[in-house]
Amino acid sequence: MSYDFLSPNIFKKESFSSEEAIKRGLVDRIPDQFIVVDSTNKYEVFAVEYLNELFGLMMANSVSDIHLESLESGHICRVRKDGDLHKYGRLLSDQEFNFIRKKIYSRSLIDEALAKQMPIDARGWLKYDAKLDLRISSTPTVLGFTIVIRLLDQSNSGRQLSTVEMSSSVREATLDMINSAYGLILITGPTGSGKTSTLYSFLNEINSIKRKVFTVEDPVEYTINGVQHINVGKNITFAKALKSALRQDPDVILIGEIRDKETAKIAVEAAQTGHLVLSTLHTNSSIGAISRLMELGVDPSHINETLIAVSAQRLVRKCKDVRNVDTPTDQEKDWLKKNGYSNMVNKSFGRGYNKKNYSGRLPIIEFLVIDDEIRENISSGNISTIYNIARKQKQYEPLTEAALRLANEGKTSLEEVISITKSKTSYGTEGLLLGDRLLVLGYITEYQLAFAKSIQKSATGIHRKKLSQIILDLNYCSLEQMNEVMDAPDA
Repeated sequence: MSYDFLSPNIFKKESFSSEEAIKRGLVDRIPDQFIVVDSTNKYEVFAVEYLNELFGLMMANSVSDIHLESLESGHICRVRKDGDLHKYGRLLSDQEFNFIRKKIYSRSLIDEALAKQMPIDARGWLKYDAKLDLRISSTPTVLGFTIVIRLLDQSNSGRQLSTVEMSSSVREATLDMINSAYGLILITGPTGSGKTSTLYSFLNEINSIKRKVFTVEDPVEYTINGVQHINVGKNITFAKALKSALRQDPDVILIGEIRDKETAKIAVEAAQTGHLVLSTLHTNSSIGAISRLMELGVDPSHINETLIAVSAQRLVRKCKDVRNVDTPTDQEKDWLKKNGYSNMVNKSFGRGYNKKNYSGRLPIIEFLVIDDEIRENISSGNISTIYNIARKQKQYEPLTEAALRLANEGKTSLEEVISITKSKTSYGTEGLLLGDRLLVLGYITEYQLAFAKSIQKSATGIHRKKLSQIILDLNYCSLEQMNEVMDAPDA
C-alpha cells in the first residue's frame, strides 16, 4: 500500500502463528505486536498482518490517531497526520473488520460483549523499534462501531523546551515563570493543540533531583524518569489524587486538566501553599483563562495570589522549506485587510503548495504574564481592559499576530493562519462585552473598536445603531464571526 502523505515503509513487520509464538516463548509474556492464534483462519491472519503493518507505518510517520469506522458500504480506516485525516487502504469487509476489532479489544483487555453495549476507554501498547502506547476509545454506533486509537510515542516524553518553536521573548518569559518556586501556570487551547506536549517540555526543563514532581492525569500519556505519575480512573478522582499528592511533600504538580470547581479549588490551594502547579484549561485565549477560573468559583483575590502566567496555544502545519514564499492571493489580501492587517498585504508568506511543502506541526503561542497592573484589573473586575495592558508586555502576541509572524518567516503558510482563526470559538471570553470579545479573539483591532465606538457615541436618537451593526457596516469582521460572538454565553 502506498500513500502520498507517508514516507516509505521503514518498520520491521512481525506476525506469528501460534506455533511460532510458543517456540519464541511468547506464551509467557505479552507479545510485542499482534499475533495469530489460529493460522487456518484467513480473516484472523489478515487482521494481524493489517494491524501490525498499520501501526508500524503510522508510528514511523508520526501519525497521531487511527480511526476505524463502520459505514453503510463497509468499514473504513482513516489516520490523522499533521491535523488532517487521510483515508488508509481499501474498504474492509464485515469479517475483516470484526477480527481487527477483536484483536484491538484483546490487546487492550476490552470486554467485547460490553463494548457492544456502551462506550469504553482503554490502554494498550505495541513495540517496534520503540514502545508505542495506545489510548483506545470504542463506541457502538447505528452502523457498527467507531474505534479511535491515539498513538502516544514515548519518545515525546523527553522533549526539551529548547526544541519548542517560540520567540526569544516568549522563551525568556517561559523560563522565568516555570522556575518560580510557587504559583499557577496554565496552558489553554482546544483538544489537539499540543498542550500536553508543551507541559511535558516544561517538566523536562525543571525536573531535577532537588525537586519532587507529581503529575495527575486522565490518563497519563507520557512518563518521565524521576517524576511520580498518578493515573485518574474509576477508583481515584482528580480531587482524591491531588489531595494525596499534596501529602507527599511535592514541589511541582502537573494537573492534566482543570475540569471542575473542585479541581480548580485544589489547584489554587496547592499554589497558595508553596507549590508550582502546571495545568490546562479549555479556553480560547490567554485572557479568557481568567474569566474561566472565575466561572469555576475561584475568587479573584485567589487568582491574583496564585496565577503567574497563561499560555494560549494552537498548532499549524510546518513548511519544510522556509524559502518557498509568495505574496498573498487576492482572497488572502481581502482577509488581511478585513482583519486589520492592511500593512501586510505586500509581504511574502510561506506556501503549502497543495500540502507538498508541509511536514510536521509547530505551535502558535500567546503568552500572558500576570503582572501587578493586570492583578489590579482582576481585583476591580475590569477583565476587558487586560488586553490593552498585555499589549505592553514584550513577549505578548495575540495568536493571529504570532501566526502571521511565523508565516512571514516562511515557517507556516497564510492558509494555515486563516484556518486557525476560522476554527476559534468564543469559549473563554465569558464576561466580556461584545467589542472586547471581538478584540480578544483577534477579529477586530483596537483602532477599529475605538472608531466604531466613536461613531456610536456621536449618533443620537433613532440614528444611533448597535455597536455590532456599526462594526459589520464597516466590514471590520464577517457576519459569521459576529454571530459566533453574539451566540456565545453572556454576550
